Amino acid sequence: MKKAVRATLLGNFMEWFAVGVYSYLGASLTALFFPFGDPWAKLAFYGALLAIFVVRPSWT
Repeated sequence: MKKAVRATLLGNFMEWFAVGVYSYLGASLTALFFPFGDPWAKLAFYGALLAIFVVRPSWT
């Protein structure tokens, strides 16, 4: 049981870390790849982040 709990905690931490890095670097990446300040690019980027939260199987 302890092994399963540790594996679950590690997997959850890794997933949240990836989402955190993705959201933290969001503004920088959209400014880097879309230098003209395209508002649709940021909307699409954060829309993808929203999709991550909506589709996550661990939220059900």
